Amino acid sequence: MLKSKKIVRLQLSSLFIAIAGCSIQPVPFTEQEHSARIKKDQHALAIQQIEINGVLTLEDALQRALKYNLDKRVAMMEGMLASKEMEAAKYEMLPDLLTKAGFNHRTNIDGSSSRSIDTGQETLEPSTSTQRDVGEASLELSWNVLDFGLSYIRAKQQADRYLLAKEQIRKMSQQILLDVRAAYWRAVAQQRIMDYIEPILAKAEKAYDNTEQIRKKRLQSPYKTLVYQRDLLTIIRELHILRKNILHAKAELAKLINVSPSAKFRVAAPNPEDLSIPAMAMSIEQLEQHGIRYRPELIGEAYKERISADEAKAALLELLPSLKLRAGGYYNSNDFLVNQNWGNLGLDLSYNLMGLFAGNKRKESAELAVEVSKVRRLAMHMSVLAQVHVSWQSYQQAIKEFENAQQFDHVELRIVKHLRANAQKAKIGDNEVLRAELNYLLGQLRRDLSYADVQYAYGQLLLAAGMEPLENTPELTKASINKQSDQLITQIYY
Repeated sequence: MLKSKKIVRLQLSSLFIAIAGCSIQPVPFTEQEHSARIKKDQHALAIQQIEINGVLTLEDALQRALKYNLDKRVAMMEGMLASKEMEAAKYEMLPDLLTKAGFNHRTNIDGSSSRSIDTGQETLEPSTSTQRDVGEASLELSWNVLDFGLSYIRAKQQADRYLLAKEQIRKMSQQILLDVRAAYWRAVAQQRIMDYIEPILAKAEKAYDNTEQIRKKRLQSPYKTLVYQRDLLTIIRELHILRKNILHAKAELAKLINVSPSAKFRVAAPNPEDLSIPAMAMSIEQLEQHGIRYRPELIGEAYKERISADEAKAALLELLPSLKLRAGGYYNSNDFLVNQNWGNLGLDLSYNLMGLFAGNKRKESAELAVEVSKVRRLAMHMSVLAQVHVSWQSYQQAIKEFENAQQFDHVELRIVKHLRANAQKAKIGDNEVLRAELNYLLGQLRRDLSYADVQYAYGQLLLAAGMEPLENTPELTKASINKQSDQLITQIYY
């Protein structure tokens, strides 16, 4: 009776546990938990954001991006994960060493009797060969030859994935530096134009109001007044459009270098007359060869092809029989045993006949994956060549547009000087001078944006050719930046 009650209690307990497991419901985060998460994230970002002291130079911006950019950190953490997985894959090649210990207690004696097959009568009185309390322990070493081969191939694949992750970090770094270069020079244009655009716009709007009064009082030819108003509104609208295009340049730069977007800082703006075109020492043919040799995407595709080739080898190995070697030592505390300690050696040979059909399909699939990788690499090869050509043409076109903008700016400056001199002699009114000043302002903004396009096109050409964006750049010291980035990579990988 007591025994049956214990069984009932055990069954009820199991039932309650099962019901409790089925009663789990989705629990959304509370407002307090959201607030705590936001506070924690803001604190972490505040710690990582290094304040800018003084004027930010392009070199400083590139160094900060290499060291503090959050997207770069994500890529590097993924690379670190690939490194750890590579280390873990090496241990898969080792034999399995299993140790086990246990204790067993019976509530009664494990006894048995024998019965005659012919007569059905009991031939021996009940007996036992097992104690009620038994302890056992074992240490077993097993090694599967097929698993070793597969583990070796998987470890090689993981090593290639690690190298692939490093190429992806390289690509991420190059792209970030390109974005920093573009954002920096747009920030230069934004800063330069913001220093004097508001007074000019206010002056233009006031001039428009004055002409409106002139038109209403008919102090001037209506047609001439309307034409002047149209010119003013056209220039004001273009100024607003250009300012809109660069209004967020500093915020974009701040994000790339991991500084608060609301941070107030100034960038080092060179004298407009000192804006020089970055020199490209290589010919387009040399850039093509450099690109197909050093582009991270092409190197990555080569690693992917090697991973696919190893997968084909793994599929071939899976078609072989499995050979398992075993050796172990065992102990059992049962006093009825003649030998309580013993060793064991074994060898198992097995083969899954049904797996032969699936294995052949996996082998064919892996071989096809190798061919796909080769075709993808060839397609990337052609894509790199095309990107180098397009980037080269974009770079040359950007240079021409910048030179044209410079010429336009010089002409507008001479016009302004001429009109200002005539205004002082009372030969013309202030309206003509204002219109010329607005056109000159537009010319300056176009010149600065054209130079930003030249810098971006130059960086895009370096990226297409697989060059580090700091190479061949006279205004930068590449060694200091590479030193910092290499130190950071070393801290993570080695």
